[in-house]
Amino acid sequence: MPGFLFTRTIFFLDESLTWRPGPALDEAISFAASVQFEDSFLLIGGYSNRNHESFANVRQFDPSTETWIVRPEKLNGPKISMAAVLVPEDYVNFCHY
Repeated sequence: MPGFLFTRTIFFLDESLTWRPGPALDEAISFAASVQFEDSFLLIGGYSNRNHESFANVRQFDPSTETWIVRPEKLNGPKISMAAVLVPEDYVNFCHY
């Protein structure tokens, strides 16, 4: 898989319609999905050039510490180039992934 792997992040602030630098990731990742979650957002899956692997990890941005946290939840397998949407928990019984 070709380049475009970054540890740096940038955030879009919808109140001011501006971009600002965010905290670095623990490793270079591309092709991950993101979705708003509570007062934060999740970075889901993705690809890294370390051993040319894709991930099942879910990372959450912690706005109080400006850091990334790897959550204990994982996808059912590595995923790249996907979409993510937050749905009510009672919908999960209808989803087959």
